[in-house]
Amino acid sequence: MSAPAVAGVPAVAARAPSRLGFALAWCAVLGVAVFLRVALFSGYGLGDDPNYYTAYHDIYLTGRLDPALAYNLRYPFSYPVVWFMKLFGVTEWGFVGFVTVCSVLNVVIVYGLARQEWDRGTALIAMLLMAVLPLEVTTATLFVIDVPLATYCYAALWCYRAAWRGETRSWGRVVAACLAGVLLFAGYLAKEWGLLVGLVFAGEALRRPRATWRASAFCAGTLVTLIALYVAGEWYLLGDPLHDFHTVRRVAGFEPLSWQNATDYTQMLFWPTQYGTWFAGWAPHVLLLLAVLLPHRIGTAGKWLGYFLLQLAALSAMPSHRENGHWVILIPHIFRYLCFLSIPLVLALAAYVREVLRISGRVGLVLVGALVVLFVQQGVALSRPTRDAYGEQRRANAFLLGHFPTARFASDFGFYGRMASFDLEGRHYDRFTEIRGETPQARAEEFERLANVIAITGGARMPWYGCIHCAANIGGIDPPASWSLVATFPGDVTPYRSEPLRIWQVGPASRSSP
Repeated sequence: MSAPAVAGVPAVAARAPSRLGFALAWCAVLGVAVFLRVALFSGYGLGDDPNYYTAYHDIYLTGRLDPALAYNLRYPFSYPVVWFMKLFGVTEWGFVGFVTVCSVLNVVIVYGLARQEWDRGTALIAMLLMAVLPLEVTTATLFVIDVPLATYCYAALWCYRAAWRGETRSWGRVVAACLAGVLLFAGYLAKEWGLLVGLVFAGEALRRPRATWRASAFCAGTLVTLIALYVAGEWYLLGDPLHDFHTVRRVAGFEPLSWQNATDYTQMLFWPTQYGTWFAGWAPHVLLLLAVLLPHRIGTAGKWLGYFLLQLAALSAMPSHRENGHWVILIPHIFRYLCFLSIPLVLALAAYVREVLRISGRVGLVLVGALVVLFVQQGVALSRPTRDAYGEQRRANAFLLGHFPTARFASDFGFYGRMASFDLEGRHYDRFTEIRGETPQARAEEFERLANVIAITGGARMPWYGCIHCAANIGGIDPPASWSLVATFPGDVTPYRSEPLRIWQVGPASRSSP
């Protein structure tokens, strides 16, 4: 059941477009979302992604899943990624395509949730804000599991709300509630802490207990049943009812809970990044400013603000277990986890924009226009490091394989891992010699021992949290006499690029290996 138009909306906002006009506007917003994500394509390469690639590429080649690898146990993520690679090939697009599709679906989910709350005009505004939110635009074409996680969890919320709102017949409401449980189970399998979205479910249930109890029972019953069957299956097949939990925990890191790490995500949202950009744009800043300026509207606009703050607090202080009498917290805190908060953030902002429209339609429309322009600009800036770093390597890889199609190469893992994974489809790691030194002296010794290879030095590496000092930089080192410079790829010196990328042809070794 859609919310009726709200009394008091100014005439400029109340002139609703025709059904066809609205459908065209809806499609245009979705088109903007797709265009921005494709136009600002970044690609594969963050954090522990090489481990994901190795695990999923092995499934792609063998058709078998190794349950001993934590990355494989994220079934609602691993299988779709492998299916995309089978459809589109072992390319960066094939590898991140599932994330991109989920990012677009999240734009639609925002519209659906907003339409359950408000009129279709406000829902379209929420959809537009999600389409251009910098964090979503940037992570849509990175290998970010938290984007599909949000898809599962908030699609479940939409189904749950549809189940108790009476938008379908009684059997349809049962199906919707059970489907919500299935989607929550998918979120649990993708990342156990995805069940933090249950706090929003609880908020909805407690606000209307009489209306929601049946939907809550079917949803929770389905979820508990599926988890029980899954645990029983792990116990029977693998001898450990919590095999996935124990396997994932072995590759995770923890440290004592402190105020500093409990506020990491808040700082990521409200403070500029190391590159002077903003992960969520100024969406959280504008949201809190409107909440302060419109305190009397907290009753009509504050629900999603409360849900956003609740989810932020839960994600920030999510403890794992107690050690020596103290809580320890999951680390590292990574910006891509913020994608789990994008939907409640956008819905909270849309709620307050709606209140501005109710006060003054023209001011509200100017605010929406300004936010869209600002978010697009901020999305371009936020995605620049990954577009720059990965674009440079694509050009370098094309040059290398075009001029030296059968050569052996030498560089650090940050460079050759991407080249071997996609340009060579994960089949020719034997063509690479890894430069492991993390100091100029250590690298100089390795450079001296190279012979009859093409060496790649310098250039950009993984922005945000890659091992920048692991790059095979030649700065401060005199190239060995056996090296001759073939090409230089100019690039600005940044925190993720200490020097330009250079390609060298290396003859016989300058001195023998010890």
